[in-house]
Amino acid sequence: MTDTEKREQIIKEVENCYPKMVQDSIRICGYNAAKWSHDLLMHCLLELLEKKPLDYQYQLIIEDKKLKNYMGYAMALQIKSGSSTFYNQYRRFLYNTRGVYEAYDKPADNFTEEISLGKENEMYRDKQKCVEYAIEQLDFYEQTLIKEKYIEGKTWDEIKNTYDFSLTAASRDLKKALKKIKNICNHF
Repeated sequence: MTDTEKREQIIKEVENCYPKMVQDSIRICGYNAAKWSHDLLMHCLLELLEKKPLDYQYQLIIEDKKLKNYMGYAMALQIKSGSSTFYNQYRRFLYNTRGVYEAYDKPADNFTEEISLGKENEMYRDKQKCVEYAIEQLDFYEQTLIKEKYIEGKTWDEIKNTYDFSLTAASRDLKKALKKIKNICNHF
């Protein structure tokens, strides 16, 4: 038997088994059938028909009549495995992306624009007061860095000569202090 005749018999058997394979792919995908069942079936069929040798395909599909069993096993393995080619091509993308939400022009009915913060949180009503409050919450070292660099406007060399410490460490610590201030005053 020639390779062309083998290929034709394989294609006919795949066509005969296709409706059952579609049902199996829907059952295997479960509640995500709408997302993955068609892709899963095509992925597993292509793996079989393109990557496996023709003689193996002929024996599996025509001689042993195990196409349905093979496809059910292959689909179950591809959908459940976190290291499968199907997971890498289709599912991983869905898990690593965020949903897109519609933006509305007007706020919802139960949304209140003004936030009541109480008298103890009065500093949150004004940006400058909030920043001053946030600086007070920092430790002495971070307060000194902020005051020297931003309030008094000194250069890094002047700060280094005054306090005699590493510029890279001071720069890193200043960035951390600024992040703390930003976190405290993030509502502005």
